[in-house]
Amino acid sequence: MQRGAAQVARPRPAGDGQAHGRAQDPRTGHVVAFYPEPVARLIDALQRLPGIGPKTAQRLTFFLLKRPAEEVRELSSALVAVKERIVYCTICFNVTDQDPCRICADPGRDSGLLCVVEEPNDLLAMERTGEFKGRYHVLLGALSPLDGIGPDDLKVRELLSALVAVKERIVYCTICFNVTDQDPCRICADPGRDSGLLCVVEEPNDLLAMERTGEFKGRYHVLLGALSPLDGIGPDDLKVRELLLRLEDGPAREVILATNPNVEGEATALYLAKLLRPLGVRVTRIARGLPVGGDLEYADQVTLTKALEGRREIS
Repeated sequence: MQRGAAQVARPRPAGDGQAHGRAQDPRTGHVVAFYPEPVARLIDALQRLPGIGPKTAQRLTFFLLKRPAEEVRELSSALVAVKERIVYCTICFNVTDQDPCRICADPGRDSGLLCVVEEPNDLLAMERTGEFKGRYHVLLGALSPLDGIGPDDLKVRELLSALVAVKERIVYCTICFNVTDQDPCRICADPGRDSGLLCVVEEPNDLLAMERTGEFKGRYHVLLGALSPLDGIGPDDLKVRELLLRLEDGPAREVILATNPNVEGEATALYLAKLLRPLGVRVTRIARGLPVGGDLEYADQVTLTKALEGRREIS
């Protein structure tokens, strides 16, 4: 060899302590053998993750090589812990470190309201809103004939079982007619609630909306509907008689009519007020007005009228 000529380093043979692996060149797509075997293994493993291609896998690998060993061990430990300790809830199939998961084990969730989602991430997105107080069922995927994913690959049978369980286990509270998995319901069974304050609502969902405010500490009565002559719904189709009997057994000092601010809700409130006044109980109607963040120019005439009627002095 001539002096000064560049020397080309040749790969060491296998078994010399410098094992070489094979990886895909992100620019050409060709498999190359320039990486040590542990590096090639990590690149290959990272490429199997969703959304990570060869180039990203290599970038992540070399990023990890630059990090302190303790940090990499912590990541490795976290991955192992997730695989060993995280399971699917046997009720809703959410990922959890306890079975049943915290949502299924929460007695405060509405068992009569079931939200079906594809993946645990979708459940998390729903929970972030803070608005949904029911329970969940995770399918762990979606139907995709092109990918060979059919009903048998999803938790459809388990969903049907959950629906049957809801139908079999959920009843109406015999006192307030809220949906419940125990009778009386938790609100009626709570000795800390104010028995002298009764809020009348149309549906169980309205009760749930009131409870979310955290302001009302009385008891409820659910009518299971509203008067609607056009739909053939009269007083006998609602829990009106049960309301009167309830007030006779344990008279309240105030009944709050919290029916919806529409034609049916107004008609129901007026009808109930006429029935209740002879009982000597104070009857009130929930206030109405402009919503927070609303503009006057977009408010309807009825809303503006009620807002004016309900005006208060600023102290």
